[in-house]
Order: sequence, then C-alpha cells, then structure tokens
Amino acid sequence: MTPGVGAGRGTGAAPDAGVGGATTSGAGKGATCGAAPDAGAKAGTPTGADAGTTGGAAVTGSGGVAVAAAASIAGVMTGIAFVSGRAEVTPVGIPQETQNRHSERSSRAQLAQAGMSRPRYPGAMGASTPRDTPVLVIGHRGASGYRPEHTRSAYELAIALGADAIEPDIVATRDGELVLRHENEISGTTDVARHPEFADRRTTKVVDGERLTGWFTEDFTWAELSTLRAVERLPALRQHSSTFDGTEPILRLRDLLEILDAAGRPVTLVAEVKHPTYFASIGLPFDDLVASELATWRHPDRLVVECFERGVLHRLRDAGVAARFVYLLDDTGRAADSAVAYDDELAGGLRALDVDGVSVGKARLFRDPGLVARAHDAGMLAFTWTLRPENRFLTPARRSQGAKADWGDWMTEYRAAIATGVDGVFVDHPDLGRAALARTAGAPASAAVVE
Repeated sequence: MTPGVGAGRGTGAAPDAGVGGATTSGAGKGATCGAAPDAGAKAGTPTGADAGTTGGAAVTGSGGVAVAAAASIAGVMTGIAFVSGRAEVTPVGIPQETQNRHSERSSRAQLAQAGMSRPRYPGAMGASTPRDTPVLVIGHRGASGYRPEHTRSAYELAIALGADAIEPDIVATRDGELVLRHENEISGTTDVARHPEFADRRTTKVVDGERLTGWFTEDFTWAELSTLRAVERLPALRQHSSTFDGTEPILRLRDLLEILDAAGRPVTLVAEVKHPTYFASIGLPFDDLVASELATWRHPDRLVVECFERGVLHRLRDAGVAARFVYLLDDTGRAADSAVAYDDELAGGLRALDVDGVSVGKARLFRDPGLVARAHDAGMLAFTWTLRPENRFLTPARRSQGAKADWGDWMTEYRAAIATGVDGVFVDHPDLGRAALARTAGAPASAAVVE
C-alpha cells in the first residue's frame, strides 16, 4: 500500500518503506540489492539460488515458521503433492494448526460465491458477533514475505499457501503496458541500476506531491522493462528473500491473470491502481488501459479494484468495469485527487464515499475498531493492511527483544485485527494469515483449498 499526498510517502517514512529504492530531495542512490545468495547464510535461510530457479529450500523466518519454497519459475512448488488432480501443500516445519489449515478439504461454497457476494450483516457487528461471510486472506503482492514481491514465484507461492486473493500494484509503461510494481519508481524493486544502458533514464520527478529520484516505468517501453529482474525491496529485513534477487522478470497484469486462471481453484484479484492522477498528468490514458485489461478477465465475482483515489474508482465503474470498488484511506494526509483529508472524508460518513468498501491501515483500525461496524452498517466491506510478523512492523507491545528482522508476537496482532470483524486482511505471509484465522473465534475462513 502507498499512502496518499502529505502522508510521508518518501523513502523511510511510510510504514512499509524499504531499504534503498527511490530517494527524496534528489539525492538518489539507485537500487540497493540484498546480500549475495551465498552471503550471510543463517540456519534455515536458503543459499545458492541459481538464475532462473527459485531454489527448493525451506524459508525460515526468525520466528521459526517455515514454508515450502517455490521450486521453479515454471510453477512447480516444493512441498506440494499433486494427488488425483488436487494440490496438497506439505509445509516444512509449520505449526500443526497451519498444516491442518492447508490440508483441509472444505465443502462450503467457493470464494466466487461466498466471498464476493454482497455482505449480509444483521446489524452493527462487534468483535464477537457471528458472521456469515468469510474473512479473506489477501496475499499482499503475493507471498512477499518469502519472495521478491510481484514475481511469479511470489504469486504462485501465495496461492499454494492458501491465499484467497492476490493483490498486485498496477503501473504503466511508456507504451501503455500495465506492469506490476510497488511503485512506478523501480530502483528499489529491480536491478535497473545495474544496467548501464539505462543510466541516462535516472531522473527526479514529483509524484503525488513527493520528490523522487530514480527510474520510472513510464520512461521505459515494455520491451525494455522486460530485460530487468526483480529484487527484494526489504533486503535488510528479509535476507532469505533477497537470495532470489535477479532470478525473475517483471510481470504484466495479463501475466498475473493467467496465473490466477491456472490456479486450480477460484482466487480473487484485488487490483490496486497506482497514481492515476499522476499518470493522467503526463498524458497516459491510465483509466482506459486498466478498464480494457480488466475487461479481458471474465470473473467479475472475483474482482476487487482499490485505490487511494476515489475518482478513478468512480470512473472505472462508470466505464462498465464489473467489480467491487474499495477506497484505500491512509492514516494521514489526503488523496492526490482531493483537497479533503482522509480523516475528514471518514468523518463525513461512509455512505457519502460512494464505494463498495474501505481499506485502512492496521494503525487506524486499532485506533478506531468501530469503523468496521460502521462500514457494515452501510453495507460495505472493510479490509485492513498490512499484517507482517517482523518487529519492524509490529505494534510496540508485540515486538520481541530481538532485531527488527526478528519475528515478535505476530499471532496476537493478527488475531486482534481479525477480531475487529474485518472482511479481509492483507498479509505478506499467507500461511500466517491462515494460522491466525484458525485460532480466532467467530471468524469463518473461506474455502481456500483445491477441491
């Protein structure tokens, strides 16, 4: 997620800001890559990732929870047994409740019918009120806690670990291709700084009020971007993931749609449209590009479109895009297409937003848990982002005594977020989201298994 204008979107300011990447005030350093595959290996950390493969080792976080690693970019996953046409995840070292969650065979309605139908709420919902819709585990940029975000292996691993939905960030190239990157500035998520042929593309721009220096997708054609390789955005925190730097190319939105179609079970797309006002200001018909691309995916019951700007949600709806439209509201600041602060928009009443749902950061959710009940009273969805296990991202009371990269009491934090009654949680580690759901009373999980 990316905060709106005035919310400190510069490097190091946002809650999920990484190490390296774009810099503010024109003092850019380009991409900051993680450790080499054979450097600094710790117990449980994969080493020696070869180009073109994503290894086959178990990835172990500081909290001792491991997941099955992706075995190849082609989609063969270590730890997944295909039996009678069904994929069964066999994680390495995962707590028993998580393994039970992965191997569960559910006969309830699939997500396409149960998860994205209009919510049915009998009134104001408290944390313990029974509900009849599932809580969605949304793979934030895929399984981005285990693999460089927005890569094929990150998306496929998220699906294998039980994600109900996948959330990509959508930006545009100079020639109108929709590509999947956290931001249109790509120095922190690709190896572009290592390509001398693109050295002259490094520049400084103002995007949604923030001055950024780096390389920008809109200055490249798709053919040029396709020569780059993805790198871990948070290498200091996620060294295990950075061992896969340089092994996978950038994907387009159409590539992700193909991955979802091949998943073997219904998986929802929660598509975040990035910086539409900015792209319009430089002459790219971003709205039209998004509308045309999404129209090719014939699963409106599994499509959610979200943005930190409401205007584009209304325009896409008016253009005939069949989806649920969710407004992202940051903790501070305002949207790039609005003069009204996010706080004031919420104070004006949820129905006035004219959207199908709202999605807020966990800090706002914990400050105002009644927001979920107000959303449900208005017939709207409520999502929260982003649940992560590292001390760097946990609330202070739930951090361990270790380093920022160590895992603290993530289970308590995840369960607290789920207990507010939200309809979906964005997670970097889908298996942890499933484990937290299994241990949270009154929060039905969706049928995120391959039948």
